Amino acid sequence: MNEPTLEPKSGLVRLKIELSYDGTNFAGWAKQPDQRTVQGEVEKALTKLIGIDAETIVAGRTDAGVHALAQIIHVDVPENFKEIENENRVLKSLNTGIEGNQVITIVFVKGKTIL
Repeated sequence: MNEPTLEPKSGLVRLKIELSYDGTNFAGWAKQPDQRTVQGEVEKALTKLIGIDAETIVAGRTDAGVHALAQIIHVDVPENFKEIENENRVLKSLNTGIEGNQVITIVFVKGKTIL
């Protein structure tokens, strides 16, 4: 995993994502081999949506079976990511990519709420 930075690399824009989820069917936040985790599912959905490997940074984490309300993460995506202006598609794509749970509740781009 890359070290977190205060600013995204050139050509990228940082998305702040707020998550709320029922953790019953997750083995916690952090990716783990052979376990269904929130981070693993979110990154898989983001990677599919943006077309490059997505790495999230979280402001806290949950253990197995623990729920979250308004958990904050960020991810850097290409500036030319065209879907960023289509908030309904972004929200639907991310939540569809996370089986059995509606997870993503709101996304902020450069301080502007898009979802």
